[in-house]
Amino acid sequence: MINRAAIMQQLQTQNSDRVGQMVAAVAAAQRAKASAEQQGKIAAQLAAAMAVKRQAAQKKISLLNSKVFAKAMAVFKQTGNYPNINIPTANTIGAQALRLALTKRGDPYVWGAAGPSSFDCSGLVLWAYAQVGISLPHFTGDQWNMGVHVARADLQPGDLVFFYPDIGHVGLYIGNGLMVDAPNFGETVQVEPVMWDVYVGAVRIVG
Repeated sequence: MINRAAIMQQLQTQNSDRVGQMVAAVAAAQRAKASAEQQGKIAAQLAAAMAVKRQAAQKKISLLNSKVFAKAMAVFKQTGNYPNINIPTANTIGAQALRLALTKRGDPYVWGAAGPSSFDCSGLVLWAYAQVGISLPHFTGDQWNMGVHVARADLQPGDLVFFYPDIGHVGLYIGNGLMVDAPNFGETVQVEPVMWDVYVGAVRIVG
């Protein structure tokens, strides 16, 4: 009887150990699954962000391969300067601010900067309009709410054009599908095509 009781106790202990091991294995599997799902979500977010960056890069590549840019490079090689953009001659507040922003082509992008010799995207807008007596906040989301919203078909020189769902970028519209902006780190204030694929709307600043 004593031996039988000892054997039974040993079997119960072994079974308990096995149950504990199974519970631990199931918990580990659940943790691994949760971690894999989280990593999958992160990977999907990164892939989406990279897709947007690839589109922007492709636009720049297309511009570099265009006949317009080829002509501009030919002028640059001969004169040391890019050909002038046709600057609007209108005397509206927007056109005045635009002409001032265009004088900053070549100045470096610096996050949080608002001139006079370096800018981020909203800083360039802030600086240009400040020169014509209009005070704007230094944040794209606030600038989005500062003026009158206008339709794409009604865009005029100097209107603010905004991009991405979070309204994370802004430029000043020139005309003919072009804008001037401070694009990103490592780049300078420049004229480039309006990014219609991520365009969300435009605002006109009135005095």
